[in-house]
Amino acid sequence: MKITSILCTGTYYSPWFPYAIASIYKKSDKIIVVNAGHYLYNFNRGVWNIPLTRASDEIKFLDVNGKVLEIKNALFDNSFTNLPRKYPVLTQVEMRTAKDIYNYDVRGIVMSIATRAAFLSNADWVHKIDHDQVMYNDWNKYNGGSYMSYQYEFGNRVEDLTFVDMSEPFNDGTFTYKPYEEDWYQGSGSPALKSGGENERLKQEKFHSAHLRYCKPLICNDEEWRQHLYEFLLWRDYNNYVGVFNENLKKRVNDSIDKTLKEYAVVYPKSAIRLPDIAYLDSLEDIRKTLT
Repeated sequence: MKITSILCTGTYYSPWFPYAIASIYKKSDKIIVVNAGHYLYNFNRGVWNIPLTRASDEIKFLDVNGKVLEIKNALFDNSFTNLPRKYPVLTQVEMRTAKDIYNYDVRGIVMSIATRAAFLSNADWVHKIDHDQVMYNDWNKYNGGSYMSYQYEFGNRVEDLTFVDMSEPFNDGTFTYKPYEEDWYQGSGSPALKSGGENERLKQEKFHSAHLRYCKPLICNDEEWRQHLYEFLLWRDYNNYVGVFNENLKKRVNDSIDKTLKEYAVVYPKSAIRLPDIAYLDSLEDIRKTLT
């Protein structure tokens, strides 16, 4: 049985990216990382093939057993050209009023490239995870099947962890599926898998994941964390809510950063649930040691 994990990074860097890679490394036979997106500091909505250098460097450092295929630059451009579905690329704002039923956003494109690469790698099962999600150790007991992981959402700093009481713990968790040639991902919110075959995923509590987009890791200083939040919120608000990339968008995001930090520190209760063990490490070197 061959398990291929897929994840994408680009447009903004998540400091949880190396933790995500490490949490799936032992169980995955292959890991496909699509590294491409916009450049937020000279934004051009028609250019989405720019890789994150930091993510590439961390892949090289962490890939001790040669499991990772990174799709970027010419390989990304070729993969995009060869996507069988030639749909328009829209923001989520545009999707709400689009006449075209079928469309991508940029996240849908990169995930479609990832799942196609997984199919071409002859994977028996695909595990889809985001660059700000980390698997618990129970994932290492996975032995095939279409499942959704039970996900916990966290905020604040790791040292002062707060827990968000998720009303739907399966809403945005990682998931596994059997790959088909016709699989593709549409955008809108979390990119949704449009399967070419039967892929109903079971909701269960065998496997757990931590969603950490609003949680500051030990590996990250305050300046880096603020930059991450700025880039994450800039992309989210542009794609999901505003649809126009301008100075008003940047001001909106800057004004919301402090509010976001305070919200997760004050509104939510201290967490009685621990993060995955790997999430408490504070250096790339220590993360790498868990893989050898």
